[in-house]
Amino acid sequence: MAQPQAMLINMGGRGNIGDRAMALNVIRQLREGSPEARLLVGPHTLDFMVEEFDLQRYPYLSHCFSRWGAVEQRLGTKARWLKPLQYLFYCLDSLLVLLLIMLKRLFNWDPGWRFMEAELARAISTSQVVFFCGGGYITDVGRLEARSNLVMAWFATLAGKPVIMSGQGFGPFDSWLSRFLVKLVVPRLDTITFRDVEGSEQLLQQLGVEIGQGKAVGDDAMSLPERQVEQTGQTDAPVKLGVNFRISPFTPNLEQRVEAFTRFLSLASNQLGWQIHFYIFETWRPWEEGLVDSIITDGELKDVVIHKTEDPREALYLTRQCDVAIGISYHFIVFALKLGIPVLALFTGEYYRAKMSGLLAWYGKGDWVVPVQQMEAEALLSQCQVMLEQREQTRQPLVDKTVEMAKNSRVTIDRALHFLNAGQR
Repeated sequence: MAQPQAMLINMGGRGNIGDRAMALNVIRQLREGSPEARLLVGPHTLDFMVEEFDLQRYPYLSHCFSRWGAVEQRLGTKARWLKPLQYLFYCLDSLLVLLLIMLKRLFNWDPGWRFMEAELARAISTSQVVFFCGGGYITDVGRLEARSNLVMAWFATLAGKPVIMSGQGFGPFDSWLSRFLVKLVVPRLDTITFRDVEGSEQLLQQLGVEIGQGKAVGDDAMSLPERQVEQTGQTDAPVKLGVNFRISPFTPNLEQRVEAFTRFLSLASNQLGWQIHFYIFETWRPWEEGLVDSIITDGELKDVVIHKTEDPREALYLTRQCDVAIGISYHFIVFALKLGIPVLALFTGEYYRAKMSGLLAWYGKGDWVVPVQQMEAEALLSQCQVMLEQREQTRQPLVDKTVEMAKNSRVTIDRALHFLNAGQR
């Protein structure tokens, strides 16, 4: 009997802790339910995950597309007149993958080639199930990534494979091609669940997309376990404020927004004596950590602890020591809510507004969502103080809702294990 195999589309690579939290939690549950299965993951999955869960890497379609960068480099230009050639390259590259998949399905022939397109086609053709880990990557905010993932899902259905999308957030879409691919792919899925209460379902219904038994269950990281790690910087500070903050350099009135946030932290630290715990969620690039350093310096913050780890289970454990929190990363908010910690969710732009509002709607805490453009230092501090006063009343309902969501989100894991374990019989 052939070894069962699942192909995972996971964004938990070298990016942020949140993407990694969803991917790791899905992988953990699949490995527990099917210890002998071969689990294929994206090429940027970190080494510690590959080693702990015995994973194998394979390329995505977007990584096949990356060859175009070498063409631009040789030509020494990214001129607009190259765009038609770029799109032609993407189409031909995709057709090559599809051709290899169809050769395997129709004639059971695999030429054994080792280049990226052949490896991708082989991963799809030999898997019992194709599983899209949760996230908000089916959107025109990241157009190429969204389209390439939808094309991979379509190819998998053409190969006769069940495709599962778990804990997804869809949209916004501002291009006809992305909308077309969504309409093409979603009705062909075996199972789909959403992480926001209404937004994604409503968007798909507006597009006229049939979602079948699809339902909202919450985020794929809701059942992530903690991993104990040494805590540093423990003091007798009256309040420990958890902070996660990063902001695009293209944000309107950037300096004023950062100044307002810095002043808020300065008031909390220097006037109220709160200990500030910064959590770095973008661990690959240094820009988030650099912003934190500048805030500490400009605000003259007195009692500061910085937490940075590659493992989301450790980040979750470290978040537990907070009394109240404020953050801009989706999964920092998830971690706080999961632990029963009251948290203000910051956002910039419509895409992130929908993400934060969709998350807090589960908990009936829409008033905890704050636009970055409307941040005022005194107002943020006042709201945090009110949340602190009410934390004993809010803690258990937050935890209970998270437990409920974690239980409901298990449906996609159980479905994937059904296909994996059926292949062992």
